[in-house]
Amino acid sequence: MLQEEWQELNLSKTILELSEGDIMKQQTVNDTTDNVATALHKSIDKISDSVESAGSVIRDNVKNMTEKQKVVFDQTRSLIESNPFRSLAIAAVSGVLIGWLINR
Repeated sequence: MLQEEWQELNLSKTILELSEGDIMKQQTVNDTTDNVATALHKSIDKISDSVESAGSVIRDNVKNMTEKQKVVFDQTRSLIESNPFRSLAIAAVSGVLIGWLINR
């Protein structure tokens, strides 16, 4: 009987040790999961910042291009209005050259 109690005590101790080992393993898994989640969040934040920065640069470039386009359009219109016959001659010669190159 004493031997049976001793075996039960050893079995209980073994189960308890296994439980402690499982708890330590679970804690290790939890710590690893937390570390991976933190690293992913940092990476996502960096990507988000980069995309936001790139979007800002693209918006600025589009704005600058639109402004330059307006300036060039206004300059062209002003040039044509101040020299209508010259502009007509240039357009006619350009049309003839393009037609000649296409038919060639």
